[in-house]
Amino acid sequence: MSGPEAMAKTNTHGSGSTRRLHPSAYGGMLRNRRCGRGRRPISIIYSMHIVLRSTLARGKWSFAGDQNREMIRYVLAKHATTCAVKLIATGNAGNHLHLRIQVASREQYIHFIRAVTGEIALKIKKIIHPERELARSKKHELGCAPDESSSEQISLKEKNFWDRRPFSSIVGTLRYATRLTDYIKINQLEGNGISRAYARLVVQKWRDGTWQEFEPGTAGEYG
Repeated sequence: MSGPEAMAKTNTHGSGSTRRLHPSAYGGMLRNRRCGRGRRPISIIYSMHIVLRSTLARGKWSFAGDQNREMIRYVLAKHATTCAVKLIATGNAGNHLHLRIQVASREQYIHFIRAVTGEIALKIKKIIHPERELARSKKHELGCAPDESSSEQISLKEKNFWDRRPFSSIVGTLRYATRLTDYIKINQLEGNGISRAYARLVVQKWRDGTWQEFEPGTAGEYG
């Protein structure tokens, strides 16, 4: 297990020891495990870490594309306002989004997540996907008439855009909040085409106070 699911785990005995899941971790790959099912833990006191992932988000459907990046910023800001959700930080890593939010109720969380995931998926799917474009060009080269009912034309549209239900975890400690802040910054830099190793270096220098600001056009998304 890696990524946010791993971050939400607690190592109780140091390196190499048995690790247990953070009690608030829910969704994502954890849905495949018994401990990751049931009712999603929601906090109205602490902020929450949310991860939205789609393996379809590549090429023209990538979240990191300029137009898609701006669209996602707009959608998040719009629904944060309409749902009265505090959007603390966001990270766009191309095929997944990291959000740190503060909600006042379970209903508020549900409304926000449904609105955001629904609108992003709808807008992305309106863009012609490279695989569909390739299928059309091949048919054109072979002199075949386009078949709008063919599987290659409709399969991507009918497929669920999001891989799984959102991963979530409650940011209940200062240590988790600090690690999450760094993790989101690293992912944001990666989404802008910067290598992970360099992104880690930049964030570490920022923590040390030796790096004044991030790459142009990225600092404003960190909250």
